Amino acid sequence: MPAPRDHSRAAGFVLVTLIFLVLAGVLLLAAMAYLYGTSSTGQGAQNVGAQAFISAESGDQYGVYWLETRHGTAKTVLTKGGPWYPVPPLDNAACPALVKITYTGKSGATYDYQVVSTTTCPSSSAYSLVDRTVQGTKTKGLVTYKMTAWAER
Repeated sequence: MPAPRDHSRAAGFVLVTLIFLVLAGVLLLAAMAYLYGTSSTGQGAQNVGAQAFISAESGDQYGVYWLETRHGTAKTVLTKGGPWYPVPPLDNAACPALVKITYTGKSGATYDYQVVSTTTCPSSSAYSLVDRTVQGTKTKGLVTYKMTAWAER
């Protein structure tokens, strides 16, 4: 009867190899979980920034609409009372917009305004500001408003 062979070295090598493969798999899973988490966080911050911009843009359009509906005739044109005219705030709980209108002067039948809408989202540090230059032109007792410049910060 032949002598039994010693397989302990081969079994030890297989065991070390299996432990190494399991450790490598665990590290790969941990890295994937980390990358997934940072990707989701970055996407969320980007979404909140877009929401701040959209809220500020809506607020700015609302400011121009407010000028058109409240001050659309020669009798109601906005020219006095102080430099800043606050518009009622837009009720957007996630990112409220604060809209201000400034009367910047008059040239003939043209009235110049600056409409500024700022948004800060309380749940994050997302901030956006939209600034429009608007001209109101008086013809036959009516004032027509048009945007002449636009900026976003």
